[in-house]
Amino acid sequence: MEQYLHILNRKKHFGIIGAFLFKNYLFELFIGISFISLLSVLMTIFFITETYIPEEPAKPSNQKQNWALKEMFYSFSTVLKDKLFMFYIIGGVLILSLEQSLTNYIGIRLEKDIPHQLYTFFNIDFMLDGTKMLGFLRTENTILVVLLSSVILFAFKKWRDRWTLVTGMLIFSICFSIFAFTNNVLILFIVMFIGTIGELMYVPIKQAMLGEIAPPNARSTYMAFNSMTLYGAMVVSSLLIIIGEWVPPIYMGCLLLLLGLTGTFLYYIVTKTLDVRVCEKKESQVPVSQL
Repeated sequence: MEQYLHILNRKKHFGIIGAFLFKNYLFELFIGISFISLLSVLMTIFFITETYIPEEPAKPSNQKQNWALKEMFYSFSTVLKDKLFMFYIIGGVLILSLEQSLTNYIGIRLEKDIPHQLYTFFNIDFMLDGTKMLGFLRTENTILVVLLSSVILFAFKKWRDRWTLVTGMLIFSICFSIFAFTNNVLILFIVMFIGTIGELMYVPIKQAMLGEIAPPNARSTYMAFNSMTLYGAMVVSSLLIIIGEWVPPIYMGCLLLLLGLTGTFLYYIVTKTLDVRVCEKKESQVPVSQL
C-alpha cells in the first residue's frame, strides 16, 4: 500500500476544487495553497526528527569542504555509469511526462476545445467547460486510486511482475494519448478509468525496482537521482505545450503514445535484466542439502 500512497502524494488534492475556483477565485486559491505548503514545512521542522547520523572520518577543517565535493562528484559519476539505472530514470521521465501533460498540454487543449455548455448525466443537468472537465478527470483519478488499490493488487498478484508492469504502462500510455485529441466527455471519463487501472498496475512494481537496482552502500545517491525524474517530466511536458501549438491534436496523441511506448520498452529491458540477475544469483548459491 505504501507504493499507492506515492500516487496520492503526487495528486496532493482533489483537482475538482481547483477547477471550480480557478477562474473566479484564483488569488484565494493561491493563498490556500501557500498556507498548506507553509503548514507542511512547519510540521517537517517541528515534528520530524532525523534518525540517521553518519559518522564522518576525522579530517582537517580545511580539507572537509574539498573532500565533500569530491565525494559528491564521485557518487554522481558512479550513478551515471550505471546503464541499467539510467534506463530506469529515462523511462520514468517519459512515462511520468504523460501524467504531467494532463495539467499542461492536455489541460490547455481541453480548455480550448471543450466549450462552456450544458451537459446531462443520469438526468442531471450541469454546465461544463474544459477547465471543469480537467478537474473532474483529476478527481476521478484520485478517487479510483483510493478505491481500487487493493482490488488491483489482488487481481494481478498471480501475474509476473514484468508483465504486470509492461501491461500497466501500455494501458496508461494508450489512454493518455487518447486525451490528446478526443473531446467526448463520456469517452474521457472511460479512458481515465482504464488509464488509472494501468497506473495502479505498474506503480508498485516500479517503486520496488528502485530498491533492487540501487546498491545498499549508495541508495541515498540513487534516490536523489530518482527524485529528478519529476523535474525531467515537467520539462518534457512543458515542451509538449510548445510543440502542440504547431502540431494537430491527433499527431500529439501519436507523440504521447511514442513517449509512453519508449518508456515501456526501457522498463521491459530493466525488468528483464533484473530477472537475469536473480536467476544468476540463485544458480551461484549452493543448496544446503548439498553441503
